Amino acid sequence: MEYTSIAYKAEYFVTTLFEKNQQDFLLYHNLEHTRNVVTRAREIAGQYDLSEKDQAILYVAAWFHDTGHLFVEPAMHEIKSIELMKTFFANEATKEEQEQLMPAIEKCIMATHRNNTPRSIPEQIVADADTYHLGTK
Repeated sequence: MEYTSIAYKAEYFVTTLFEKNQQDFLLYHNLEHTRNVVTRAREIAGQYDLSEKDQAILYVAAWFHDTGHLFVEPAMHEIKSIELMKTFFANEATKEEQEQLMPAIEKCIMATHRNNTPRSIPEQIVADADTYHLGTK
């Protein structure tokens, strides 16, 4: 199975979502932050020999991880982000992609919650990419 196209579709979907639902109060959890997390996820992933499937899981999760901030209070944003990701998959992915990717993407999104412990390599990478800025000037 070829997984690359789903990550590109996710990028377009999330970019459009942020552009159409821009919130002035989102000074940090916005499209710029999301793009930075994707960039850092790619940078960190470059240190691993990830399969194409794991790369797709990682990149889709990075794109969706903060989309919930557009619609709900911060404490519930991961749940809403997962809901938005599932809506995206229902409209843009094959049944096989849904079955093979969605559960792992959901875990990656939840790995960005400060009280969760990332377990898989993609979960660890997305969590590190989300907090990457804490280790920089």
